[in-house]
Amino acid sequence: MEGAGTGFIIDKNGFILTNNHVVEGAEKIKVSLYGADRGVAYAARVIGRDTLTDSALIQVTEMPSQPLAEVRFGDSD
Repeated sequence: MEGAGTGFIIDKNGFILTNNHVVEGAEKIKVSLYGADRGVAYAARVIGRDTLTDSALIQVTEMPSQPLAEVRFGDSD
C-alpha cells in the first residue's frame, strides 16, 4: 500500500512529528523534503506511535546533504 501525509521536523537530528494513520502498517517509510533536495526521498523509521492522539514520531535514517531546519514552537506570553 502506498500513501502520503505531512509532518513537521522537530529536531535537527531528523525527528519528525506526523500522524499515526500516515505510518500505520507501513513496511517502508520515505520522507520527501521541501527545498533544495526537493524530489529526493530519504528513508525513515518509526520511533513511536499513539493511536489515541493519532500521532507518530519518525526519524530520518539517511540524512540529506543540507542541514534540517526544525519548526519553531511559539510562545503566547
